[in-house]
Amino acid sequence: MEKSVVLFVCLPQINNSMLLTLIRYYVINVEKVKRYYKKDTKMTEQITGLIPLLKIISEKLETRANKLFKEYEITFSQIRVIILMYHSEKEYYSMKELEKEFCVSQQTMYGIIKRLKKKGLITDFISEPPSKTKNVCLTKEGERLGAKTYTMAQEIEGWVNDALTSEELDMAVELLNKIYNRLDQNDTFL
Repeated sequence: MEKSVVLFVCLPQINNSMLLTLIRYYVINVEKVKRYYKKDTKMTEQITGLIPLLKIISEKLETRANKLFKEYEITFSQIRVIILMYHSEKEYYSMKELEKEFCVSQQTMYGIIKRLKKKGLITDFISEPPSKTKNVCLTKEGERLGAKTYTMAQEIEGWVNDALTSEELDMAVELLNKIYNRLDQNDTFL
């Protein structure tokens, strides 16, 4: 699978949900970061400059994606679930798998799935005992929407990736993974 910085195709370690989580996590904790690096002004400027920029990029991409998919009456978050399920070889996903894939809480994923179910794009079922896991799969209408929007998603991703050379894209992915892995270490200052 090709590496991509944004939107729909998963990176080896970081996907767009993880990036959004990373951005939100850092933005919430900017003041803590400033206090931690108060003796190193250059580091504080770099961090507080990077964080707002990542957030702005994320918000602009989400806004543009929402406008693009508005005709289908579906949001960016919802379409990402549809595209993941459409593009996957799996017949269904458990709710836990989706929560992990998109780095969101159970409550957030439940809301997304509830709205997709209401629109007739997915169906859910409980697996057989002993696991009794809640699973979701695309309906025929969900598959049709996945086919229509998958190409559009690739075009958006290509448009964004065209802003970078191959080397820059590799470097961006490497740096974002480095930040993400650092967050995964549970540093005490955040």
